[in-house]
Amino acid sequence: MALALSYTLSCAVAAAAITFVIFLGQDIGWLAFAPERDPAELVLTWASASAFFGTVWFTILLGAFWPAVVVFAVQEGARLRSLLSHLLGGAAIAVAAVVLTIGMGAGPDAPSGLDGGAWLTVLTAGFFGGAAHWLLAGHRAGKWLGPDRPDPVVE
Repeated sequence: MALALSYTLSCAVAAAAITFVIFLGQDIGWLAFAPERDPAELVLTWASASAFFGTVWFTILLGAFWPAVVVFAVQEGARLRSLLSHLLGGAAIAVAAVVLTIGMGAGPDAPSGLDGGAWLTVLTAGFFGGAAHWLLAGHRAGKWLGPDRPDPVVE
């Protein structure tokens, strides 16, 4: 149950990262109401950002499921609890999801590849998702398997 909730919320964090990077760019002025701005413009921007976020979140939920199952199984089985392992796992899930989505060919008009900025966005979303997963469930990876084995004494 914890992994399912963590997966769902981690995908939401990754979608939020993509929303900020792609949809909103570097202009965060849309967050605050300024007297010279039209209130309707502010509402429209928030509504558009929310719709974009929801679409990206659902797309990530579907596209990253099987890569996440594999990475979560490895992390749980190997009892990987470090933040670094989860950051790298999140990036691996993001890259695998994109490669599988493009490789499966979403149709004849599917993109053949991504440019450098798009890959950077994918990795950023993966890092944010991995960090969120570590905060929610990853720091306890493998605890359900029983106590940790002690390190062998080297003489």
